[in-house]
Amino acid sequence: MSQETKTEFKNRVFGCVIVKSINSNFNADFTHYPRTLPDGVVYSTDKALKYTIKDYFRKIGNDQQLFYVKRYNDKMNPITLNDTYKHIFGSYPKAPVDKYCLFYFDGEDAKGVLPKVSKKKQVTDYFKSLEPDSLLIKYQKDFEALAGKDALVIEESKVEKPNAETEMFYYTQKNVIKTIDGNLDEIKQICEELENKLTGGINKFEVLKNLLTCLDIRLFGATFADGIDKVNISIHGPVQINHGVNRFMDGKGEIINEPYTEDILSPFASKENAQMSTIGNQTNLKEGHYVFHFSVNPKNTEEYYAMINKDKSAKQFLSSDDIDKLKEAFNNSVTALDSSRKIGSENEATVWIQLKEGSKKMLPSLTELVIVNEEREMDFSKVCEVVTQIKDDIEKVEVFYNPVTTKISGLDKCHNIKLYNILNNDEIK
Repeated sequence: MSQETKTEFKNRVFGCVIVKSINSNFNADFTHYPRTLPDGVVYSTDKALKYTIKDYFRKIGNDQQLFYVKRYNDKMNPITLNDTYKHIFGSYPKAPVDKYCLFYFDGEDAKGVLPKVSKKKQVTDYFKSLEPDSLLIKYQKDFEALAGKDALVIEESKVEKPNAETEMFYYTQKNVIKTIDGNLDEIKQICEELENKLTGGINKFEVLKNLLTCLDIRLFGATFADGIDKVNISIHGPVQINHGVNRFMDGKGEIINEPYTEDILSPFASKENAQMSTIGNQTNLKEGHYVFHFSVNPKNTEEYYAMINKDKSAKQFLSSDDIDKLKEAFNNSVTALDSSRKIGSENEATVWIQLKEGSKKMLPSLTELVIVNEEREMDFSKVCEVVTQIKDDIEKVEVFYNPVTTKISGLDKCHNIKLYNILNNDEIK
């Protein structure tokens, strides 16, 4: 389905994703211990949940283009941000140019090569930045002439074929053609580097448009700071996820945090001639129920789409199809991540509170409003109280859970609510 035929998603949403972790370690710190707050409560970063979502998109929805996933080069090393962009989209798009000061003649046509450059000092500084033995230094005087008053800046359409059989040339203020002789590849390299340094030669709007074709960026945004080509773009994504906090409580209202460590034996020795193989350890959480609050606000990216949609032939937006994929990942991504350290961590429930289009109501974080007792019954009564206060602004409330393994309570008075089986999306009557 093409982007043009999709429906734009305009509603604001609040909700939470609940992850059950039993004899598992959903989000370890660098000591391989479950992360804990200063008061000892187990928690998970939002990055851990986002990782499972992107991994789910990659494994299950492999037709989706993703940007922020790890890729490797032929030496099995992770590639850079710059290389990731070029791997997906190719070279950076050039900014549109009207006037040039250097042209290339291929024997038939003359084309602009270097747009109008800045002050002579900036060109001189560029050549000073080169290594002393660089082959490019010999062209310094030619390019300084381009940056000075000797060069005539004209539109590409007004360039005439030079009489001489030349390749690189420019016009003086007296409309006289002067040539730059030398190695064509070397001259083109200087042109490309000067263009990027002096004219802002990369079309950032096209870069933005390309980035927003990636599902993970359309949802979560991006901080794109490419130090090599000096492209800096910050996208505030519509989907924001808070840290997940363990809300598993005993009968006294105290949160239960019970991590444990066990020894494990490696089949390999740590050094030659050792009489025993290496002994290690791993730490798990006996049981926890992480509650991640999330929000969806399409207006976060509204200004970016306004910038790139001036070209009506390539309209982009956050679509209902994107949101459907997000909800599917909220319900399945943790369960689908079947690594040895994550087995036992599963998607337990998702609460989706969708406001009517145009509503300006705000909901507090749901993390502190959810309680899971020792019978694994989820109490949503405080969530229901919040929803009831703004019931006229609610379009729908959806709760996904597995009725075989999970009990829920406190939602019987919620406005416009539907319950679904998290495994198959069938409505629970």
